[in-house]
Amino acid sequence: MPITSPSAEEQPKESRITRALEVADHGVHVLAAVVLFAAALLMIGHSVAGFRDTSAHGLLTAINDILFVLIIMEVVATIVRHLQRRRFSLYPFLYIVIISSIRRILVVEAQLSMEAGLQESQAFTHALWEMAAAGGLIVAMVVAYWLLRHADHPGD
Repeated sequence: MPITSPSAEEQPKESRITRALEVADHGVHVLAAVVLFAAALLMIGHSVAGFRDTSAHGLLTAINDILFVLIIMEVVATIVRHLQRRRFSLYPFLYIVIISSIRRILVVEAQLSMEAGLQESQAFTHALWEMAAAGGLIVAMVVAYWLLRHADHPGD
């Protein structure tokens, strides 16, 4: 007697629930990727408009926005890899931390350069510590990237 797959009525209730949850999970991931992609496009438009302001503040804001778009796109790429059932990778998260840290350094440095008399205050010391922490994160993520790369490709 040939083996046939059970009909939908014969399948256990749990497997139908599991399948429904898998479909819902896929749908939520697709929706999240689409919304994030749309947000990235809007942010690019906002950034391009920001380049018309050629002041230091305007240019730093535009660069900050573009770096934010790169972060969003790394998240979108991670979602796409998940939807394609590709192997999980830590690389995108390392990129996100590096880009976020660079953004933070730029923002703090811009604040320092625009606020007169700040060099004498406690806020200045705090800002320097914040930039040092962000720089330390960048170094740590580059080391983590290097270690991960050599673990994935021992001959390189």
